[in-house]
Amino acid sequence: MYDKPRYQEFHVAGIKHIDPVTAWDMLQKEDVVLLDIRESFELNHQCLKLVPEKQLHIPMMTLMDRLEEIPANKTILVICAVGERSAKITNLLIYQGFPNVLNLDGGLKACHEQGLPFSVNNTAGCDSHCDCGSCDSGCC
Repeated sequence: MYDKPRYQEFHVAGIKHIDPVTAWDMLQKEDVVLLDIRESFELNHQCLKLVPEKQLHIPMMTLMDRLEEIPANKTILVICAVGERSAKITNLLIYQGFPNVLNLDGGLKACHEQGLPFSVNNTAGCDSHCDCGSCDSGCC
């Protein structure tokens, strides 16, 4: 964990970031929640998902109405497409009293660039024009 992002330019003072490889290891070994704050329409256009059984999807626009769904007793890894919105939500959750919140530095884009394993969500009808960033490499 670190104070200044390495994979994205946007920064919010006072939040902690976690790099994609460390986050992936944490998701495999620890009882954490991956809070995906992408909007629903983005899920239809991005065919990548990480560890679905630990993933909680609450779109950024509905988060304040759904705070009670986020377990305060677990470490929360907040993720979006590139890490900017998730940095803002990490800050918001800290101010809402969540004790262990981390921004996934660089978001899904950085995860893909680090070569991390993903499972494919083909339910969205993903094709070579889905803008997920990896369809050219055959994910869909």
